[in-house]
Amino acid sequence: MCKILLSLLITITVCNIYAQHIPVFDHYIFSPVYVNPAATGSRPCPSVRITSRNQWTGIQGAPATQSLLASARLRTDERSTNFHAISLMLLNDHNADFRLFNTQGNYAFHFMLDDHTGTWLGMGLGFSYGQYTLDQTGFTDYGPDPAVNRGKQSAWKFDAATGLFLYNKRFFAGISALQLLPSWSPLSNDIEAKSLTRQYILQAGINIFTADKKTVFQPGIAFKTNEQWNKQLDLNLKVILSEKFLGGFSYHHTIDDIPGNALALVPFAGIILDSFSFTYAYELGLTQLQGYHYGTHQVMAAYRFCSQRGKIRKSRGITDCPAYR
Repeated sequence: MCKILLSLLITITVCNIYAQHIPVFDHYIFSPVYVNPAATGSRPCPSVRITSRNQWTGIQGAPATQSLLASARLRTDERSTNFHAISLMLLNDHNADFRLFNTQGNYAFHFMLDDHTGTWLGMGLGFSYGQYTLDQTGFTDYGPDPAVNRGKQSAWKFDAATGLFLYNKRFFAGISALQLLPSWSPLSNDIEAKSLTRQYILQAGINIFTADKKTVFQPGIAFKTNEQWNKQLDLNLKVILSEKFLGGFSYHHTIDDIPGNALALVPFAGIILDSFSFTYAYELGLTQLQGYHYGTHQVMAAYRFCSQRGKIRKSRGITDCPAYR
């Protein structure tokens, strides 16, 4: 009986995530490029990030996501007041009988708004091509059900995203829209399930430095919604110590009604070794589902290819990173 209840619980959750086509993860805390193509190139150094997330440890078939993100500015004069940047994101998401492999390419154009404060505005556009696979060959313990054909289906789908990203050394703010193209589920026979909604994300954060400049507090906020006006609020705090250690947390809360419902608390910690960084995050669910699993684990490794080790050039064309690492 317990196994059946867990299977039903996973199925309901899978349908929820599948309807969004956007895997659930906290990558954006460390790089807004994951949810906003306009953030591409907002950091001066080319970088590569690899992330692995295992959700609901202890539940068979629970979501697992791996991603690779590479971004870089195109060659530009350091005295220029504008520049171009590109990024590539590969994502593999396995959720019970559903699998998504997605490739997304982003382009961003940045131009300076204020030379005195070093404030820039980025405008970005991204296009993706994803393969969706539904494998029900292992469904052998269920009776007749028109939704279960016990076969394997696969389909491809184009999509697009766009956004704006405002930033300088002290703050950042961005707005993005995901799943812009007419959205439909390529593997569903149900008319309602075929309809997918656009996702909208607002982000903002600031840098607060201590007097000796060795510690940086980075509070931030993210508001997520869609065309059905389902709403989620994330409160984030990151602390960086002497450019060697980082830690913090992210709190997730739904606000579809007042006062809403707590979703999860995600503490994280990491180390920074020159151009390399490693971060571990543990997600503690704050819903009834937490009683059936051992939490969610996420690890991320990143490397920056800086031309001057540990230094950022103070020029018009190269701005120090905004409020994230």
